[in-house]
Amino acid sequence: MATVESSLNLSIHLPIYLLPLSGKNSTMRLTIATLLFTSVFAVSVLAGHNCKCQDDRGQYNELTSKCCGKDPSAGNPAVIYYPGPNHQCTSPYNVIDSGAFVQCCQNEGVGGAYCWD
Repeated sequence: MATVESSLNLSIHLPIYLLPLSGKNSTMRLTIATLLFTSVFAVSVLAGHNCKCQDDRGQYNELTSKCCGKDPSAGNPAVIYYPGPNHQCTSPYNVIDSGAFVQCCQNEGVGGAYCWD
């Protein structure tokens, strides 16, 4: 954290990455911040290691199997497989697309899906 003094004698604490970029290290700081943001965004698009069709009415194992099979990586059982120990679609490499999985469950009439690491 860095402290920035304002003309009103207020101290504002800002993380280093929010400070104005200047000097010869500015490009490096900007590149690191961009890489960090991009990697966090890319990982957040993917779910986690596990997903299953589920809503307040219960768990739907048959639909979970069906939606698991629709994932583009489902052709390789080492990447995505069903069933996991809790009747979930599982990916040891974290490649399940949670958005597509939720959409698949909803298209089949289920309220949504539960995905976790």
